[in-house]
Amino acid sequence: MKEIAIICNPGAGSGKAFKKWKTFQTELDDSNLQYNVFFTEKSKHATALTLSALKKGANRIVSFGGDGTLNEVVQGILLSQTNVIDNVDLVVIGAGSSNDFEKTFDKKSENKPKKIKNIKTEPAIFADLFLKNIKSSIAMHNT
Repeated sequence: MKEIAIICNPGAGSGKAFKKWKTFQTELDDSNLQYNVFFTEKSKHATALTLSALKKGANRIVSFGGDGTLNEVVQGILLSQTNVIDNVDLVVIGAGSSNDFEKTFDKKSENKPKKIKNIKTEPAIFADLFLKNIKSSIAMHNT
């Protein structure tokens, strides 16, 4: 069974995500799904919350927010020192203003029962990620 951690950014979508969360939380609770939810409070907080959840054993991370929240959650997964990247599932639930990443993979992103299914059991869609550490970069050209 997957240990589920939901990283929720209630400020996403100019604050509209909080109302979406309250509605979605009712659906989650009705589904008898076991999960822990962590709310962001400031910029970069989703990264720290993701790292903490992974250290505590979470292996299915749910990003509930906008594309910026997702970016921070992915950073947390990539920065994890526990080498969990091959054993972690990432579920994206768009609650921001545009949710472009989610739209790429799920054309019916407003379907709540499908969102809960994604959290519970939906098989993963693999996406390539890369991490590049740039300490300094100087390009010199001779003309």
